[in-house]
Amino acid sequence: MKENGLLLSLDNFHKDKSHKDGHKSRCIECREKKDKVYRKNNLNRKTEYDKYYNLIPAVKIKRKKQSKVSRKKWRKENLKNKLSDRLRSRIRSAIKNNQKVGSAVTDLRLFNRKVNRIS
Repeated sequence: MKENGLLLSLDNFHKDKSHKDGHKSRCIECREKKDKVYRKNNLNRKTEYDKYYNLIPAVKIKRKKQSKVSRKKWRKENLKNKLSDRLRSRIRSAIKNNQKVGSAVTDLRLFNRKVNRIS
């Protein structure tokens, strides 16, 4: 890609799926320079943002509760959502604990009643 009159390889650009070629239009160095200038010129905005979103524990707790409520609502609305959420967590824990055995039906608690196994 061409940036500042120089021909650069795609390794010099961040990835971005929204673009046709899958990369940002500005090179990494130019973007970093632009970001530094923006932060320097908008220091007050940055500190206000940090105060509100990162430094106040009450806001963090409120956002966490809202997230938990919306996640529960999301699961209740559709069985597919519920199953995908449980499968995702089950796979994550199986990988983390190096678990190689188990039943998806019983471990995921897909049914309220016990499942009779055929032997």
